[in-house]
Amino acid sequence: MFKISPMTKLLLLMLFLIRVNNQLCDLYSDLKKDKKNLSEEHGEELNKDILTGMHALEKYGEMNLADFEFKSEYKGKYAIFRWRSRGNHKVIIYEIRTAIHVDTVIKDPYTDIDDGTRQATHKYGKEIPVKGTYQFHIYVIKPYNGSDLIYITETSDGVQELVIGNKEQFPEREAVPLYMPRVSLTGIRQLLN
Repeated sequence: MFKISPMTKLLLLMLFLIRVNNQLCDLYSDLKKDKKNLSEEHGEELNKDILTGMHALEKYGEMNLADFEFKSEYKGKYAIFRWRSRGNHKVIIYEIRTAIHVDTVIKDPYTDIDDGTRQATHKYGKEIPVKGTYQFHIYVIKPYNGSDLIYITETSDGVQELVIGNKEQFPEREAVPLYMPRVSLTGIRQLLN
């Protein structure tokens, strides 16, 4: 079981209270920010598939949610916001926010150092401390006629994963944070059932 620090609880509670008051989904602004960052980092060609998938999500980010039924709840380390359309063609949009704190040491036994002698490359072990809090926004869209869409973004590093139906897509990046935690798709699906 996860141990949640008091600071993480406070952060999630603040996010929860802010979200309850304005009842607005951040999907559109997160998509816009992430698409811009991906296009600037590598150009559109390298991340063409994920950008196309993100484009498919835009129609949900642009929806007027004023007539949607809104519900919010807090489950463990997750703040969950749900918008459900009324009428025959139901669409459900979930926005899930969570913070994952990392405080660990990574042992890197594979640091190559070439001494210039053209003989053996020496391997030196190195301990690398990793500490930080990663804030994720996870969007799950359940359209009335089609596959679920899941979009996972981290507030500082941007899009982490996009799932359309059973197809997972990951962005190509120049640099990846040293120890970026991964959000469990199985855990997210279980959270919503």
